[in-house]
Amino acid sequence: MGDQTVSDDLITDLESTENIQSVAVKSQLREEMDSLYETTKTTVYIMIILSACLALAVIFNISSINIFERKRDMATLKVLGYHKGEIRSLVNTENFFITTFGCFIGVIFGAILFKFVLASAESEEMYIPYNVSFSMILLSIVLTYLFTILANLMLQRKINKIDMVESLKSVE
Repeated sequence: MGDQTVSDDLITDLESTENIQSVAVKSQLREEMDSLYETTKTTVYIMIILSACLALAVIFNISSINIFERKRDMATLKVLGYHKGEIRSLVNTENFFITTFGCFIGVIFGAILFKFVLASAESEEMYIPYNVSFSMILLSIVLTYLFTILANLMLQRKINKIDMVESLKSVE
């Protein structure tokens, strides 16, 4: 308790000195940074969860639009004797090609955007190192493929319910 009083008195004396603008105590700075870190960590986790939901929604919508636009083609394949599993396989393969292209472009532009955001957040007092590990890039690609698989599973029933007669009757 005595050390705290001496420390408080010393801080008060230093702050009252004319040439000293401010006094920072390492333990107080550490507490403030720990508190800021916890708040930031929670915010980042929320952003990650919301980003995952958004990624799934985007992949699902792109796949759904793809199926809707190609309904006539799929009905033609059914008439020609293709089984439901073969048609699903064609759609899934196409979605995986789109995902592969998206991952390739996403990694390139994501790295550029990440570097830009970090550079704009830097200041003279704070340097943020640009460090993206290969494992993080690999994790994002794996998650993207998992979301594609999930979207494909969610759309299987839609593919199976394509009515050949109605689809082929429709005018383009």
